[in-house]
Amino acid sequence: MFNGRVFVRAILRAKGAAMPGSGFDMCSTCTYHELMATMIQIRHVPGPVHRKLKARAAKKGMSLSGYLREEIERLANQMTPEELYARLLTRKPVTPSIPVEDLIRADRDSR
Repeated sequence: MFNGRVFVRAILRAKGAAMPGSGFDMCSTCTYHELMATMIQIRHVPGPVHRKLKARAAKKGMSLSGYLREEIERLANQMTPEELYARLLTRKPVTPSIPVEDLIRADRDSR
């Protein structure tokens, strides 16, 4: 069974930090957030979805957790439609030197 307290102590010991409870040195509490990442838990995932994601992770030679972390990072870096629209509103309009209708007609005539 996983014991988070033992895990944190092992990491702190490896980094050479003072152990919690070994005096008044609170230095280890200042770096605790660097050692532990934020956790996201998703409940009620349907079995077929879980199996499909697990298969995709295995195909890439990754753990399910690693695969999902990569997918979440990709999703977080992708702009939402609202963000894209807001970004487009900050740009100045483009006025082409050749009318768009002429460009479309020339493209269709070349086929």
